Amino acid sequence: PRVDVDAMCLLASITKSIVAIAVMQLVAEGRLGLLDGIERHIPEFARPGKPAVTAWHLLSHTSGLPDYDLVEIATGRLDHAALVRRACDAELAFAPGSRCAYCSSSFDLLAELITRIAGEPYPVILRRRILDPLAMGSTTFNPFDGLAERMAPVFMSGVPGALQREVPPEQALGELRHLASMALPGAGLWSGAGDLVRLGRALLRGGELDGA
Repeated sequence: PRVDVDAMCLLASITKSIVAIAVMQLVAEGRLGLLDGIERHIPEFARPGKPAVTAWHLLSHTSGLPDYDLVEIATGRLDHAALVRRACDAELAFAPGSRCAYCSSSFDLLAELITRIAGEPYPVILRRRILDPLAMGSTTFNPFDGLAERMAPVFMSGVPGALQREVPPEQALGELRHLASMALPGAGLWSGAGDLVRLGRALLRGGELDGA
């Protein structure tokens, strides 16, 4: 019920691919090098004896950063700045590039790279440089802003409150509203099938669709 072609679904980790496009736009423009140490743009990441982590390591899940717990994110009221600080302070679990371990927290750092290099918050950059040009009007970090009636149910085991088998009544949406407010760059976008088809068509055409 309530899931049809027009439904707004939580994209979860598909969000990463859209953030990665924004990162690669900066690479294509020469504003970011894939092999640059991220401390070049986020100095607080550097620590004595801490191995260099590059944008490539973050994109390819080979950075050694520990991942975050979505249950903690949903219930702990952390924000983007707190997640960036946590990623900067974290001890690496392995030498960068030595192995692969799926990591959403690396995309907090990638989003911060976008913000610092482009000079605008990463949600603004995604909107201006990817979503609006491709007419992806149903893709957003915050579906509560005018699109709530199209939200598909969300369920994740172990997350109390909002992430249940059905979107609960308005008064019980605290955790889900908080996740929306965080604009999680590794898991937070919502979208519909039509928008994702437009994105896929643009990628198949080398990054262009309908002249954009």
